[in-house]
Amino acid sequence: MNGPSGNGTAGANAYSRRVQTGDIIIIPTGVGHGWSQITDHVTYLSVRPDRVLPAGYGYPLLLKNQPTAGK
Repeated sequence: MNGPSGNGTAGANAYSRRVQTGDIIIIPTGVGHGWSQITDHVTYLSVRPDRVLPAGYGYPLLLKNQPTAGK
C-alpha cells in the first residue's frame, strides 16, 4: 500500500471487512488501510482530529475544478 489511490498489496496479517451504509470505522494512527471490491462508488466523511486546517481552506483539486458562472 502506498498512499492515496495506491495499488500496493496487503501484508500477511491483513484482513478485510464488509462496510455498509451507516457503518462507522475507526482506523488507528499508523494502520494501513484501503478499499477493495467497490462495485459502484463510495461516499464517506473522513474526520482527522490530528490535523487542523486554516479557516477557509479548500482542497486544491476541488477548487481547481469548480464550475464557473454561466457554464
